[in-house]
Amino acid sequence: NFMLHESARQYFGVDITPLLEMDRDDLGRRVKAVWESWMRCAMGFKASPNHAVKHVAIAEEFLKGIVSDTKNPFHIESFRLNLPGQVDYNPSLPWFSALTLLRALATCLLIYIDDERIHASTEDLAWSGAHQ
Repeated sequence: NFMLHESARQYFGVDITPLLEMDRDDLGRRVKAVWESWMRCAMGFKASPNHAVKHVAIAEEFLKGIVSDTKNPFHIESFRLNLPGQVDYNPSLPWFSALTLLRALATCLLIYIDDERIHASTEDLAWSGAHQ
């Protein structure tokens, strides 16, 4: 559940004053109002696409961690371009690849709307990436 944008938070909340014992003076007049506000998107509230995409990108960055760390399952050491017209072009390889230290394909996290998938060169790396 994503965080509400700061400008929208002032409009989402509930007045909990009636639940408090000290909300009225001796004449029965309300002394103060106490509000609890929501920081996250409310149930049924449709966030803007920009808001949703922004927070998915933040979550993805957090999940992948520091890709330069060799102990990270999402570690990337280098990139390989394999484009038509290059002298060493190999049509059996992808045009762009992220590689590990051992020149294997790096583990990657792919997110499309609500579908997240991890692709890895070994089962152990896939398991490590899914449980990071």
